[in-house]
Amino acid sequence: MVEMAEYDRERELAERLNDFLVSCLGVPEADYYSGMDFNSFMKLKSVLSNINNIITMKVTCSFVEWLAVQMNWNDEVTELAVNSIISTKPNANGYDVEIEIGGRSIIAEVKCNRPINGGYAYGAAQRHGIEKDVKSLVEGKSKSKMVPSDCLKFMVFIDLPEVRKATQMCLDTRIDHGNSICFYRDGIVTDDKSKVYVVFVDKVTNALT
Repeated sequence: MVEMAEYDRERELAERLNDFLVSCLGVPEADYYSGMDFNSFMKLKSVLSNINNIITMKVTCSFVEWLAVQMNWNDEVTELAVNSIISTKPNANGYDVEIEIGGRSIIAEVKCNRPINGGYAYGAAQRHGIEKDVKSLVEGKSKSKMVPSDCLKFMVFIDLPEVRKATQMCLDTRIDHGNSICFYRDGIVTDDKSKVYVVFVDKVTNALT
């Protein structure tokens, strides 16, 4: 009888960590896992806890650059808009984007979700988060000074095929204020403050390099 290879959890985790460090950081191949003690892992965990904030910031800046093209902003106005994003603390209680510039007030929520389990549909918690953000864009947030009825409103997603499909499925189903949803297409005049424009940012890869 041939014995099945025994699963080694630590070996798998070590290989995944080492492979990540080598492929993403370009460091020489080595067993970095074995060279780390518990305190090192705790420090690494602390750093990685900010990954979501980093990704959101990068996608948000890409959205603002996209917005600058749509609004015909000059370089100075675009720089002011980007700086307003960079100078906002993560996990603030307002919107991901709150801009009053160029004679317009703009609010946006940025979602960096990818469908769970590598599929084409969001999980229940992801759908709930999207629905909550749509509602806040229409009804407002108590801790934000922005008045939605005076603002252009956007929901921003990463432009990936699975994200597009999952988002379409999610927003096509019954949600509060679903009649306010408008998927952005080239040529749409984005001056309707009654709409929440859904935008897929297609330069995220460049923004993350």
